[in-house]
Amino acid sequence: MKYPGEMKVNGVWLPSVTTFDFSTEDLDLDAFRTTDCLMHRQRAGKKIKLSCAWQIIEDNDDYKETFNVLDNLPEYFLMQFPHPGGNLAFEITAYRGPMSTSMKTFFWDRQNHKLALWQNLKTNFIER
Repeated sequence: MKYPGEMKVNGVWLPSVTTFDFSTEDLDLDAFRTTDCLMHRQRAGKKIKLSCAWQIIEDNDDYKETFNVLDNLPEYFLMQFPHPGGNLAFEITAYRGPMSTSMKTFFWDRQNHKLALWQNLKTNFIER
């Protein structure tokens, strides 16, 4: 994973993503509805959220390295990614949300070693 791609986290380039969903989310200091159903909000700000997925099917070194990089990120880290506003090297300080992956298969090889193949690595990155 020493090549530049769309996204860099904590100084490490990640493989190209299969799914890259960008959203901004409002943070409310206070929000409530009155009896006439009118919403009242005190907006504190907005933050970026990226939902990412990798369809790395084989349990190869790229998968293991990507998983380990994502699983061992510090609490907050610098992140670089293409922004829909045109900046291809947009940077934020972010944290990683829940991360998940699915086991595709589990088997023994001819040398009687246990092997597992994984797929569908997913996580969210949220602006601090």
